[in-house]
Amino acid sequence: MSWNKPLLLYTALLSLSAIVSAEKITCPNVLQDAALSHRLNDVSLFQGPPEKQGELMPDNDKHIVWTLKTYQDYGKKMHLPLWLVCRYDNTVRTVNLVVPETASQCMARFGDSKNIFHAGCE
Repeated sequence: MSWNKPLLLYTALLSLSAIVSAEKITCPNVLQDAALSHRLNDVSLFQGPPEKQGELMPDNDKHIVWTLKTYQDYGKKMHLPLWLVCRYDNTVRTVNLVVPETASQCMARFGDSKNIFHAGCE
């Protein structure tokens, strides 16, 4: 029965590493404010706290995508994590999300109907 302990430990560690590597964040599609619903309509990525205004540009003009490796490396070195700021129509309220250190890319896009905007990092 002693072989079960190492096998169990290995399985637990393997499962935990899969969970950590799969960590992702997404902007809520709708922000509820009293009786009003506000739809997600914009997103920005920041190096460090958003109030410091270190906004990062997407990789190119055609798609809203950020490749994160260089930013993540710099952030770890300088203690400046990445933040995804989700913005909504007809309100100044935002949802600010810390990007996981394991994330390699953030992206935003319109859905099939062009009425729904999606944004997140993984």
